[in-house]
Amino acid sequence: MAWIADCVPVTIPMVRRDAPLCRRGLVDPGCSVQRCCVKEHRMECCAECSETQGCARLDRVFKAAATADSFISYLPVPANHRRIREAGISKFARLQEERAAFLAELLATYKDGRSKGFFCLAVQLLPLDELQAVFGNLSEDLSRISEMKGRTALLRQTFSQLASQKGLTLKLRRRV
Repeated sequence: MAWIADCVPVTIPMVRRDAPLCRRGLVDPGCSVQRCCVKEHRMECCAECSETQGCARLDRVFKAAATADSFISYLPVPANHRRIREAGISKFARLQEERAAFLAELLATYKDGRSKGFFCLAVQLLPLDELQAVFGNLSEDLSRISEMKGRTALLRQTFSQLASQKGLTLKLRRRV
């Protein structure tokens, strides 16, 4: 969660509107995509490249994103890349800052010792506006539950239902 680029999924972005992505080395220094885009083509990130169609490096990243995760989900990789291309880095970074703020609120308020990874995945994979709406609709119910575990369980159940409606599971996919 300490690094971000358009070629990796966004969980808690460490990107600011004024901070370049790959160019600042916020990804693995051995990343072949970073080496190609930043060092060879002098771009901020690979989403700026006009040669991404059919790029073997990106194809490998996108293929891996479709099959498994590591400590964060890679499902959003292609969509994040597309969003940066369409809207630009600044707009994309602003949305990720909003996600980070929402996640920070969840993590600060609903600490049951077991839900940090779950909340990270929920905020990473689900549409932020829908999460915020669901959260807002639950505020009265959450205030009536005295125990933290109960409040967190209600949030987990509701976020899981939202994910299920979207055909998602809020668990990391392991390589087999």
